[in-house]
Amino acid sequence: MSGTTPETSATPSGIVSSVGQGIDYGRFLDCVHCGLCTSACPTYLQTGNENDSPRGRIYLMRGVVDGRIGLTPAVRRHLDLCLDCRSCETACPSGVQ
Repeated sequence: MSGTTPETSATPSGIVSSVGQGIDYGRFLDCVHCGLCTSACPTYLQTGNENDSPRGRIYLMRGVVDGRIGLTPAVRRHLDLCLDCRSCETACPSGVQ
């Protein structure tokens, strides 16, 4: 992907940063995709959309960081629907945070 600029996103403070910057990639790999988190996720329970589940969001984040998918408005919407309630963490047998 030489010659292209990385996708950017605005942080809550308004600072623009590269997607995936500061994320330990190994944390994405901790997820074993068992789906136990889905029953604890309020946005997944409301929408029924896999992309609105913690597992789905991990797939989306990996896809963006790997360059397989772009940070489109649809992807941003799925990520933004996370309430940061962390209910998924208590349900996760692998300890994903």
